[in-house]
Amino acid sequence: MAGVPFSLIFEEARSLGFNRTGNNCIQHVLGNSLYAGFIRIARSASQPERLVKGLHQPIISLSLFNTAQGLLNRRHKPIASKHKQIIPLRGILRCPCGAAISGSYSGGRSRRKYLYYFCGKEHSYNFPGETLHLRFDKIMKQLSFTPTDFDLVRIKL
Repeated sequence: MAGVPFSLIFEEARSLGFNRTGNNCIQHVLGNSLYAGFIRIARSASQPERLVKGLHQPIISLSLFNTAQGLLNRRHKPIASKHKQIIPLRGILRCPCGAAISGSYSGGRSRRKYLYYFCGKEHSYNFPGETLHLRFDKIMKQLSFTPTDFDLVRIKL
């Protein structure tokens, strides 16, 4: 709540006997509604996911839990917008099946990340990002517009 980095919280918790491991273990603990006295019920065919009041004694107040969730959710937003800028053709291109193409990075053995574009509908369509960007640039360079073409576009807008 005071803006202390998770790494420092993790070190302090380890010195006090915290035995969980993993890069996101502190975030997982902070996001666990069990500590606020609630049990998460998974969604079913007829019901959405929901939280129900447990019979156990909470160790943190509901208001503190909700405040922590707001802070945790705020920390993740810049990461999502960063990825959208890195994958410029996401949602613009269409797969041969007609669905919008998405994209993400995949890790290689050398720890280098490789960009791939893919169709969420047809899993057999995967396109290396570097190749797709080169082809897209080549097509864009082949396009040429006359002043009349620009006037027609302005009229249509």
